[in-house]
Amino acid sequence: MTQKGDHAQTMEIIDQLRERKIPFQAWTSIYCDNRHDLRGFFDHALAIGADTLVLNKMIFLGNGMKLPKEYFLTSDQIGDVLNEVLSMLHEYRARGLEILIQPTWGPIFTPFERKLFRWAKAFSKRHYCPGGRQLFGVNPKNNGVYSCCYTVNLDPLKIGALDARKGIVLTEEWPFRIDKIGEPCRSCDILETCGGGCRGTSMCEHLLATGELDFYAGFANCSVALGVTVPGSLRGAIHSFASFVKHRGIMPHPPK
Repeated sequence: MTQKGDHAQTMEIIDQLRERKIPFQAWTSIYCDNRHDLRGFFDHALAIGADTLVLNKMIFLGNGMKLPKEYFLTSDQIGDVLNEVLSMLHEYRARGLEILIQPTWGPIFTPFERKLFRWAKAFSKRHYCPGGRQLFGVNPKNNGVYSCCYTVNLDPLKIGALDARKGIVLTEEWPFRIDKIGEPCRSCDILETCGGGCRGTSMCEHLLATGELDFYAGFANCSVALGVTVPGSLRGAIHSFASFVKHRGIMPHPPK
């Protein structure tokens, strides 16, 4: 984890890792300014010796809440970034760099998966977002427990506390009902299986756009709604079906 002004020290640590031949990942957030030269950034990650590059999308949370709206990607820009990244995955994988897209971008499916999730919804027991169920966020300042790590600064989404003896103690029910989620999710043919994508990101982006905190905000920048698909050559049908059976539903996995 780095902050502004840490670049020189970070590069020193990377040099030490390379000298000791210790593999490492590089994480970065994509926003309006750095989206223009993705290839240059991927080449830089290779040059410094990273074996994996994890792409996050800047969202309206934490320090990001202090930034003007112009810093955040628009829906069109999100679609452009995802399509560009997907078009280069094969090339960079062959060159030794694995590029992973964080689940906060939303579900990115192959055409086969889209059909599978539409027709096999009766067998689905697990939605895309595990927030408030299998995954929680904890604020170390007040030991508050939240629906996920992306909502720890939103006090209305506090649903419990971390107890030194009992662990996570939930005091509120996570307000989540699929039938109440708004557009574009409500009209999506895989809503029943997906469950509304990344709910934390959905709420944060809705808050940025409207100033309103809505538990049931639709995922306005969902990659499915934006028409982004993963080429079947990147994730085969057998792999997708096996994952669906193993996890009894959708597993938020990056193109791999």
